[in-house]
Amino acid sequence: FARNPQDDAAFYYFILTIHAKHGAFEALRLLSERTASFTSDPDTIEQADLWLQQARLLGSFRDFDAAEACVARVERRFPQHPWMWTEKSGLLREQDRYEESLAAAREATRLRPWYRPAVQAQVHLLQLLNRDDEALALLEESRTRLQCGSLVQTLVDRVR
Repeated sequence: FARNPQDDAAFYYFILTIHAKHGAFEALRLLSERTASFTSDPDTIEQADLWLQQARLLGSFRDFDAAEACVARVERRFPQHPWMWTEKSGLLREQDRYEESLAAAREATRLRPWYRPAVQAQVHLLQLLNRDDEALALLEESRTRLQCGSLVQTLVDRVR
C-alpha cells in the first residue's frame, strides 16, 4: 500500500491491518474516506470488496441500515460475486436473521460450489438453527471436497 496507495486491493489489506492494530473505528474512518471518493457504485471487484469491508465494519457498530446500503451497491453491480453473498450472510447473521443468512450463504455456494467461507458460514448457521445433523453432513462432505483444516477441526470438535 505504501508503494501504491491508489491500489484498491492493497488498500483492502491495509484496512485489515489498521483494524487489527487500531480498531474498527479507525478502520471505518479511513475506509469511509476512500469509498466517499468513489463517484458511483463499484466499478471493479476491488472497489466492491471495499464496500463490503465497510459494510462489515458498519455492522460491527450495529449500523445495519448503512451496512445494507453498502451491500446493495455491490449487489446491483456484481450480483454474481460469491464474497458479496458471504458478507451479506454475515450481516444478516449479526441481525439474528439466521434463515435469511443461511439462504445468502447458500447462494454464494451456488455461484461458486464449495466456496470455503460460505461453507463455513453455512455450518455455523445450521448450528445456530439447531440443525446439527445438517451441519455435520455438510462438514463431512466438505472434508472430502476442500482442503481446509479449520473445517476438519470443527468436525472433530462436533464428534467428540
